[in-house]
Amino acid sequence: MDSYIKIITESALEARPTWDEYFLKIAISIASRASCFKVHAGSVLVKDNRIIGTGYNGAPCGLKSCLELGMCEKEKITGKDYMDKSRPQTCRGMHSETNAISYSIRETDGATLYATIFPCNDCTKHIIANKIKRVVFKNFYNENEYDVALNKFKEAGVEVCNLNISFKRLIAIDFFAAKENANFGIWKEDEREEVREFLSPHL
Repeated sequence: MDSYIKIITESALEARPTWDEYFLKIAISIASRASCFKVHAGSVLVKDNRIIGTGYNGAPCGLKSCLELGMCEKEKITGKDYMDKSRPQTCRGMHSETNAISYSIRETDGATLYATIFPCNDCTKHIIANKIKRVVFKNFYNENEYDVALNKFKEAGVEVCNLNISFKRLIAIDFFAAKENANFGIWKEDEREEVREFLSPHL
């Protein structure tokens, strides 16, 4: 990994989530709404620790998604696998980062973007143009665009951070984090015990 990227270490399993964990976890939940056959991605745009925009990848308003069409339009047009990058302009979808920016409710100058996937080259240009100053992402995606996009972030002075939060930490935040002082929470103790029993063979 390039030394320009700051590595953020996740907190202890049952600790209260940090702001970065909190917002990246929301981006992961948002990705579940994605309407692409091949990629699920989510983004959250944050300013002053307040959410000002969210987005997931899929067709723009007014167009049917590939899920609704029952096919990947890019694969139908090109006759190639979705991951082939020779004709990216044939994809029907908008990326989560672009959607979060397009539907933001405040000025994005100085904001932080949380994304489940490292931004592509086009999204990187949108991020820079909208004066977003920090990007926190979970996973890398397209190694062919990674260097090109990262070099643009470097040139523009955008801080780039990687928080590869684990599924164990995500589960712990939902069911077990910072519960010891709570008189009332989302889950009852017997429900937490059910979760422990359910997860024990997999942890």
